[in-house]
Amino acid sequence: MSANYPGLGGTPSGISIQYEYDLKTNRVLDMNITAATRNDRTDSVATKSNIESGSLIIRDLGYYAGATFQSIIDNDAYFLSRLHSTTTVYHHDNTTVDFSAIYNEMQTQKIDTRELPVYFKVNEKKVFVRMHLTLAPEEIYKKRLREREKENKKRGYKTSDCLKALYRFTIFITNAPETYLPKNVIFSVYKLRWQCELVFKVWKSVFYIDTIHRMKETRYLCMLYMKLIIIMINLQIIGRVQKEFFIYNNGKVTMISMRKAFNTLAQYFNELLIILQDTRKKALITMKRILKRLSKNHFQEKKKNRTGMPEIIELIICLSGK
Repeated sequence: MSANYPGLGGTPSGISIQYEYDLKTNRVLDMNITAATRNDRTDSVATKSNIESGSLIIRDLGYYAGATFQSIIDNDAYFLSRLHSTTTVYHHDNTTVDFSAIYNEMQTQKIDTRELPVYFKVNEKKVFVRMHLTLAPEEIYKKRLREREKENKKRGYKTSDCLKALYRFTIFITNAPETYLPKNVIFSVYKLRWQCELVFKVWKSVFYIDTIHRMKETRYLCMLYMKLIIIMINLQIIGRVQKEFFIYNNGKVTMISMRKAFNTLAQYFNELLIILQDTRKKALITMKRILKRLSKNHFQEKKKNRTGMPEIIELIICLSGK
């Protein structure tokens, strides 16, 4: 498959699945199969036409692209992203942000977080953002530094003092105003991006999309597309079920676990075929039986000392009043 799907890191061939979805509705915004060598940033630019006004778009650093940020702003939408270490950031008086000075000030003032109005440039055009800085724990800072110095040693580079200072922080940038995205919830809201990783984990553990044996390229692609179609059908069912059994009581959220629902629906595969193929009457009977099963013992468990999706949704509901 290397001719059509070249791989990375010495692997002859590889496929990337680009997946983008609306966390509120589970509506799929982008599903695309590409070669592993295709840069994620390329996909973020290619899907900019999907941006809807008022949306908050959360992506990791792999999709970091100035052109995409500008497109989001042009579409009256908002973004929340980590700051890439190669991005030069400026104060509004056009001076470069000195992260060493900020670190020293925060240490002196004994504060852990700070927010600054700054801008960076995209094709000489200024993009104004809020920059939210949180001091990283010492062990995280040392780990980042070790990894960078190891990589620089391979390339014959020396880690700059500026980069060392930058690694002292976990930094987010957003164009969303404080009234829409308060600074005290930025870190928690960004954690929602991890839901995409959990989705891929479910695809692997339940549908085994990453497990294959030797076969012809056309056969493999047929099998992959078939699995993705089944996954999409399950996602639509789970989205409706999550909405149907969403509970908000006394400031606490209870919601259906996507992982548990996927596991159950995989067991009900033959019943799902009946829903798609049989008469409306029989399909409704089957669907009610599946819904009844999903409504029992399928709720997300809240983990001690960890902020999960229900806790983050609680913050958003509390702030919006909806």
